[in-house]
Amino acid sequence: MSYAEIVTEAKRLPLQEQLMLMEELVQIFRQVLAQKNGKTGENGVPHTVLAEFSSPNALRESESISSRYSANKMAGILRPDGPLPSDEDLKEMYIDYLAEKYQ
Repeated sequence: MSYAEIVTEAKRLPLQEQLMLMEELVQIFRQVLAQKNGKTGENGVPHTVLAEFSSPNALRESESISSRYSANKMAGILRPDGPLPSDEDLKEMYIDYLAEKYQ
């Protein structure tokens, strides 16, 4: 299956299944990276894995996904390195983008 097919199929899944898929992929990445670094705990899981992600079935066992992944826990995850551009700056950047795109 190609990358595009995988993405298309993942988008069709219900939210809970998308989250379970994401967790499974993260587990795979952690195991691969841990094996490369030689730093694993039990079952090949890296020592740096948080307790809440230590089980491959963590999301399935959870009663409330929304409480586990609340906005408060995710605060700052997409924070930019520098200051945010102003609304006027964003408008100018968009105008420049469109001008370049349609030249």
